[in-house]
Amino acid sequence: MRASQELDGKHVYGFVGRGAHKHIAANAANGLGGTDAAVADMASEACPVGSLMKKRVGYAIPIGQRAFDHEPIGSEIEKGAQAAQAGDAR
Repeated sequence: MRASQELDGKHVYGFVGRGAHKHIAANAANGLGGTDAAVADMASEACPVGSLMKKRVGYAIPIGQRAFDHEPIGSEIEKGAQAAQAGDAR
């Protein structure tokens, strides 16, 4: 949302709802098609979770081949902590 506002100078995205139901949506009744979003906008480049992607471009590493497709991000840290606890228990 900030990338759209600060880098692109547009207000394409906005918050909808309140509290736990708050989420981001396009600022148009019919989705992104009703906004002035463009392929060259930085919002899709800056999206930290990959929710915004350029159509027909996809990921640099295909889905199913990424490390976190098989195990959650940070699982190696949890495994290390569990191994350390098991070693302390002996």
